[in-house]
Amino acid sequence: MFDNQIRRNAREGYKVGDKFLFLSLLSGLLLFDSIRNKPSRQPSYSSNKSIKQLEEEIAEFEKRWAKPFKCTQIIVMYSILLLFAFAMPFLGVYLYLQADWWMFFCVLLSGSIGLLCLVPMASLEGSIKSGWKYEAEKEYQTTKQIKILLWISIIGVCVAGIFNCYPFVLPHYEESTLVILLVIFILIVHIACLCELIKALKNAELNIKKNLARFQE
Repeated sequence: MFDNQIRRNAREGYKVGDKFLFLSLLSGLLLFDSIRNKPSRQPSYSSNKSIKQLEEEIAEFEKRWAKPFKCTQIIVMYSILLLFAFAMPFLGVYLYLQADWWMFFCVLLSGSIGLLCLVPMASLEGSIKSGWKYEAEKEYQTTKQIKILLWISIIGVCVAGIFNCYPFVLPHYEESTLVILLVIFILIVHIACLCELIKALKNAELNIKKNLARFQE
């Protein structure tokens, strides 16, 4: 009796397995057929035309909002931002030693404000490309001034990054994992900003020439 029951269960199992296998194969074939016969999407001429029009509108917008390049004013502005970035680690030291703040919050506050001061420097290449207007007859002088500005920014970012390592040199402070990770994050942002500035310095002459050609059209 048990043998008959086992055989019936086996036959029913085989039937279920056969149905499952059949359905799986059928689903696979249908999926393969749908992929094979899927129509390819070709970009239409109208879409290309709309993209071109959008690029022209962006170029016109940049021409309209670009400001004349004033070397002294811009260097003073970026120098002030760097001074604020230099001062923020000293604020963190003061909050830790005098105001009795936890080191994590000292680094968080001073580091956040310091990074905000460096944001304009990370976007300097964009300003060189299309944010400022130059005079064609002063191309050599403008290129020299832009390179001076970039070198000031590069040195400033390096110094600010070193200053932000202050938690590791303060006496009577035992480093915590959160503070270490936060300082590492701040240093990574400084390195990213530094890479952008080095790239801008490398492409400065080319970007100025492109800028002059664009605004003289």
